[in-house]
Amino acid sequence: ATEALRRTSERFRALVRHSSDVIIVTDAQGRPSYVSPALEHVLGCRTDDLVGRNLLGLVHPEDRPICHAHFGTVIADPSREHAIEIRGRHADGRWRWFELRTVNLLHEPAVQGVVAHVRDITERRTAEQALEYRALHDPLTGLPNRALVVDRLSQTFASARRHGLSTAVLFVDLD
Repeated sequence: ATEALRRTSERFRALVRHSSDVIIVTDAQGRPSYVSPALEHVLGCRTDDLVGRNLLGLVHPEDRPICHAHFGTVIADPSREHAIEIRGRHADGRWRWFELRTVNLLHEPAVQGVVAHVRDITERRTAEQALEYRALHDPLTGLPNRALVVDRLSQTFASARRHGLSTAVLFVDLD
């Protein structure tokens, strides 16, 4: 039994150490008690730099309210996993996109914390933004294409109706 426990413990440590996701365990106030070694290659900083520190300082200022609300939801609803996408500061100073999948395990005696799996999704977000731009802009001129113009006109007409205003569209075809 002791040998089986030792092997299980070693397997767990090896899996966590070699995971591409950062695993963070925090207390109910959001202070980390454990940060996995993957932090060094994902955020470029040492695990000792974050333990006991307020993690909200690493979150982009515009995303802090979302992150704070997310943590509150996780604390209030321990029945399921919650996920958000936020920007965080890398050690080199650049903002990167991260997906947080968080679950409240404060009630679990073996964990007694909120567990967050953090994955760098910057490349995916960049590709999504490039695809969206290509879908809505002419590749030759970079000008908005028909789909984007129709979308913006629809928004303008809806706004004008809500505010009791008139709208006109002038279309000039130049060849």
